[in-house]
Amino acid sequence: MSTRIPLMDDIHKIVVLDETYFIIPAIDLNLNQALIQDFFNLCNDKEILKLIDEEFHNAYRFNHAKQFLKTSILEFGKKRKTYYLMDRFIVGVFEFKELSNSPEIGYFLKKSLRGRGIGKLFVSKMIQFYSKDYDSLIAKVHKENLASLRILKGLGFRILHSKEKEYILKIEST
Repeated sequence: MSTRIPLMDDIHKIVVLDETYFIIPAIDLNLNQALIQDFFNLCNDKEILKLIDEEFHNAYRFNHAKQFLKTSILEFGKKRKTYYLMDRFIVGVFEFKELSNSPEIGYFLKKSLRGRGIGKLFVSKMIQFYSKDYDSLIAKVHKENLASLRILKGLGFRILHSKEKEYILKIEST
């Protein structure tokens, strides 16, 4: 039996208008077929697929969703921590990877929730939580993902490098 990682009490809830979303650590997920199907449906969005991994551009399967969820639970608290934004379903994902002195963050949000400030609140709360422990954080953004670039720049990230398909951004902790 794994040790429960406490939920981030001060930032675990996002309220936008009359809608409430909860930030759930992967280790607290109740992995079942319905949750896997829900996550598969979220990730099968063509816009998300082209941004998350070239391996899945044309063929994201149910088993990929199941494996991602299982891995996020098993690796939580090691070098990778995944959080899910949920109402009754998974509507967003935030991943924190300790790859170097400046850990990398990544995230995505359900298409129907974009443009409403939910993504910015979600990312802001997660950055606030992690910036206490690190001098800086890194994010990679595909060049065509202008909304994500605006969110990160609005939160204080600055572009470090520009590669062929992506920007690499960094924020310093205050």
